[in-house]
Amino acid sequence: MTTTHHCWTEAGRAALDDWYCRAIKRMTVPYASHTVHTRCGPTHVLTTGLPDRPVLLLLHGINTCAVVWRPQLEALSDNFYVVAPDVVGFTGWSAPTRLPYHDTSYGDWAADVLEALRIESAVVAGSSGGGPFAVKLAVSYPERVRALILLNTAGFAPLRFPFRLTRIPGVPTFLNHLNHLVTGRPALARLLVRGGIAPELPLDPERVEFSALLLRHYRRYGPPGLLRDSELRAITAPTLLLESEYEVYYDPARVFARAQSVLPALVAAEIIPGAGHDANKDQADWFNARLRHFVSDTVFSLPVADSTL
Repeated sequence: MTTTHHCWTEAGRAALDDWYCRAIKRMTVPYASHTVHTRCGPTHVLTTGLPDRPVLLLLHGINTCAVVWRPQLEALSDNFYVVAPDVVGFTGWSAPTRLPYHDTSYGDWAADVLEALRIESAVVAGSSGGGPFAVKLAVSYPERVRALILLNTAGFAPLRFPFRLTRIPGVPTFLNHLNHLVTGRPALARLLVRGGIAPELPLDPERVEFSALLLRHYRRYGPPGLLRDSELRAITAPTLLLESEYEVYYDPARVFARAQSVLPALVAAEIIPGAGHDANKDQADWFNARLRHFVSDTVFSLPVADSTL
């Protein structure tokens, strides 16, 4: 593992921290902010709901943070104890330790988070680069994972062009310098956000601001590569695979084909209509309802909403 400072300047770090604070304050339900200790360093965790409910662990993708799960932290707190950690090494408030993709490190870290919170097992959802993190947990600690939801996941199919260029050594470093010095401007941020959402959806100013801050201040980490067949075949938890109609990074047909050939626990593979890469935001109601139904059908009946929250 490596530990480094991932922003170019302290002012850049402060700007991202300010964005995070403002994003958290927009939460519409009661929440708690925890810092737990793991073998990879301190990890910041957002939680909503009551601890005696079934646990839903949400793992975000690379170069982002737990607050991207705000639609789920809010809407699913009626049914779950929702746990959204800032994955170590990225833009949230956890340790800056960046872990290798090829071994069990991310699974070990996620297991440490559950252990620190005294959680025996959870329904686990991973989005984008968080999909492989969830897979690592499910493979190394199967007793911890009751069910698995993979949303526009990395690791199943090669990146589309030109995104696959970021897998070439040195390219992420070059792009980081280019964005910081030349291209890290709001116009590019708007273009990137527009490219990742469904055509009919309006631009979200919060997402545009976050994208602009990343371009200007943050050293991005390259994406995970393909997961091994042996890893995917080892998953025993019932698995739901969701790909967006307008997914930009991976070809859903190739993702589904591989999953159907190597995932013995695959329950369903479905397209999310009218959604881009961040489908948990683009089609939050659809995603939340599908997650609830999947868990109820395959694992346990969910508790009814508690009106005292």
